[in-house]
Amino acid sequence: MRLARSAVLLAASALAMAGTARADEPGVASKSPFAGLEALNAEHSRRLAELERGRIVALTALAAKAQGEESELAYRELFEVAVAGNFYAEALPAAEARLTKTGGDPAVRALAVLVKIIARIDRGDHKTAVADLTAAFKASPDDEGDSSDAATLISLGEAAIQRLVRAGRFDQARLVCEITGESPSKPVRAHFAARRARLAMFGKSAPEIIGKDVDGKDIHLSDFKGKVILVDFWATWCPPCLEAMPALASTSAAYQGDGFVVLGVNVDSKKSDVGTRAKALPAVRRLLIAAGIDWPNIVLDGEPSEQCPTKLYGVDEIPASFLVDRDGTIIDIEVGPDRVRSAVEKALKSSPK
Repeated sequence: MRLARSAVLLAASALAMAGTARADEPGVASKSPFAGLEALNAEHSRRLAELERGRIVALTALAAKAQGEESELAYRELFEVAVAGNFYAEALPAAEARLTKTGGDPAVRALAVLVKIIARIDRGDHKTAVADLTAAFKASPDDEGDSSDAATLISLGEAAIQRLVRAGRFDQARLVCEITGESPSKPVRAHFAARRARLAMFGKSAPEIIGKDVDGKDIHLSDFKGKVILVDFWATWCPPCLEAMPALASTSAAYQGDGFVVLGVNVDSKKSDVGTRAKALPAVRRLLIAAGIDWPNIVLDGEPSEQCPTKLYGVDEIPASFLVDRDGTIIDIEVGPDRVRSAVEKALKSSPK
């Protein structure tokens, strides 16, 4: 079970989502009392964004007129700036120009494909983006091919799926998983088969979750019937899981009075060198206390079971999260820290008490 994302998939997640919660974007303001500090930071972010946009324009011009290695280096820097700052639309002309060229650095070409696909998703051209991915998957190497090629395809597919999920286009995200069945690469097919299982949970009734918290108290998902619930699968050894906790904590504090609750499902025991709930408990307890986490957390045992929440929810990688409405239906998945507040607000408004 690949509960921890590989380095490749962590990179893909960063590529897809980096910069999506910039301070100059509308809708990301908090209820913090430090309005002056937030205004200062927002203005700094706005100016920095303008500088980076100008940098992309300059790099685009340089890449077009330069030759050979200098051109490739300019394209690489341009695409890395675009990914880091979420400037996919601004970098699209350069990506299209780079893709008309043959040869060169395969990594630079892969970045150009990524920029082109994400830019098209962001402007709502989902079908064209998925068509581009389809062509890439069909051209992938066979099982004996270079494993780095398969890793690149997985990264591209992951980036597109995360962006489509963020846009609420679960239909197109599922389609990305389906078209990978045409890839000759076994690792690519295997990865997205597992991904498809998680996406299939959208719109279905949330399966019951039963377990014990760190103190041995029985907890059921149904205990929170009538509330909006974020089911968060996590582990103490998963950096992205821990990075998401501050956003979960602030959202929980802001909306628990309105009927929102986080239900943590800890999977520390699934790691081979832990193996059991008993061995996992000390580390889990220490982290929850240190982080001041007050929402309920189930700690799973390592023994496999058909009723294990990871099986019921199709979770073989973390972080993984599922937003459940008051009627018990899964209405969103992979609710990352950049959009957890807005997703919870929407769920609370659409399913009032």
